[in-house]
Amino acid sequence: EMVPVTGVQTCALPICSLSPEQQAKLVLAEAVFLSRYEDPEISKDAQKRSSTLKGNDGLVTVAKNALLATTGEYEAARDALDPLSGPSEVGYYAQLFSGITDVKELEALGDESDIELDKPDAKKTAPATAPEPGEGADAGTPPAAEPESSDIQKRYDHAVAAFEGAAKIDATMPMYWLGRLHEAAGKEKKALAAYKKSLASSDAYIPALVGSGRLSYTIGDLNEATTAFEKINNELSALASNDERGEALHYMGMVYSARSQSELAIESFTKALSVDSSRTSTLRAIAEEYERAQKYKEALNFFKTNESLGKKG
Repeated sequence: EMVPVTGVQTCALPICSLSPEQQAKLVLAEAVFLSRYEDPEISKDAQKRSSTLKGNDGLVTVAKNALLATTGEYEAARDALDPLSGPSEVGYYAQLFSGITDVKELEALGDESDIELDKPDAKKTAPATAPEPGEGADAGTPPAAEPESSDIQKRYDHAVAAFEGAAKIDATMPMYWLGRLHEAAGKEKKALAAYKKSLASSDAYIPALVGSGRLSYTIGDLNEATTAFEKINNELSALASNDERGEALHYMGMVYSARSQSELAIESFTKALSVDSSRTSTLRAIAEEYERAQKYKEALNFFKTNESLGKKG
């Protein structure tokens, strides 16, 4: 039986009450969850369970290294997972998490990850922002080495192959992560196509709905964006994480704003902030919407009433 892909619940039973196979599958399910969401309690539980796994069979190796892939040990996880790739449950998760390590690395690079992809010999240009005091050439020490564009291309190509291989077994998660990979590389149309392939496999997969809706909005397809976000907000809200709910409400507000529906936009932004009051992008958006609608008194009252907006915790 495949590990559930839509979420994870920690097991209330003591570790010793589970069989080794059940332990490995639970660690793997927790790794699936932790690849997308931060949760200290689940992370702690997964680390504890992983430390008890014995043996070097495929399932145990995949479970341990899938978890390793969520902690930043990308190269070590990839080296252990790649030999296990293949047309099986173990091979599926080996390819999935091997590709995830590449996505995490490229996303960590930010805007640097889309530098001349598909052109391995291209040279990286200097960042536009000036170095902070004490950094760079003026600090007396050479700047930290950055990945060559050929290394970025290698990670990108490796991830594409891994996700396409895993998708032959089940496309839902691999195509979602392929979408994230393309987004990290600045390839929005390819990313959107991948998210839609994920949704073709499972039309209620919330991460892919969020990605599809966000990119549909970005390219100006407001109808497609509306379909995705309304499905999350109206049908799947109870299953979505706070981040997913907040993002869906925020972008639904952006859609309303683009349609000059200020009252609905403000309502949606307000709901997004009620889910996560630290969303600075939503805070800016609602302020701009109040100004656009010339609702200055309402804006003043809103911000006076909600003085903690934009603050963590």
